[in-house]
Amino acid sequence: MPKPIKKKVIKKVSAEDEVRNTYEKFVNYYEENSKNINFTLIIVAIVIVAAVLIYSSVQRSSKTASVLHAQAYRAYIDAVTQNDPALYEQAFNVIGKSNGIRRSAILTYYESDLYEKKGEIDRAIEVLEGLTAEFRSDELVMPLAYAKLGMLYRKKGDLESASKTLEILEKSSYPVLRDFAMYIKAGIQRRMGNQEEVEAINARLIELYPGSPYAREVAATIKAREEAENKKAEKGEQENRKEEE
Repeated sequence: MPKPIKKKVIKKVSAEDEVRNTYEKFVNYYEENSKNINFTLIIVAIVIVAAVLIYSSVQRSSKTASVLHAQAYRAYIDAVTQNDPALYEQAFNVIGKSNGIRRSAILTYYESDLYEKKGEIDRAIEVLEGLTAEFRSDELVMPLAYAKLGMLYRKKGDLESASKTLEILEKSSYPVLRDFAMYIKAGIQRRMGNQEEVEAINARLIELYPGSPYAREVAATIKAREEAENKKAEKGEQENRKEEE
């Protein structure tokens, strides 16, 4: 008699596990392919993962907090897509209501981004500083928060705070953007006149993240400079030999 066919048991995966698996896959992809990934693409990827998390939350529950969370996300996307000041205010309003019921790291990040787009840099910094103090364990949002905070300090001209903020990200255990932090920090140190620190940062960047686009750019710049110096030295030697002859 033919053996009975056993039905394959399919394990159900919760929405939280699906989001976690998606994020872990993104982190692994980043580590393996960082030479092809820039900061903007990372933001897009994290926003997408956040959207999945938000809408899965709404599907599980009709509670006010979950509904407002989704509304805040939609309001933010509409505002930044259409670049409409009126929509900015609507997004601020919905984000404020949602955070008032249940605090969210990603919505707080969106709030800071809206302030930056309005040109209110100090307010954007204030929101991000609060975010980094409140959501330290959020590996999804914290790398973005520290990276943006460092760049906002740089934009404001506070190079010391920018460098210290990026150093936090550089030395963190967060899975992405440490190479980006080192690259931007080196540029800041160069503006501050700390050439030895620049060289030390660049050496660490090349050693730790050889596949990073930032490390590749730095390595190419160093190689070009060394080649130019060698050519200059050779030309000088040739001229000296001619004079001796």
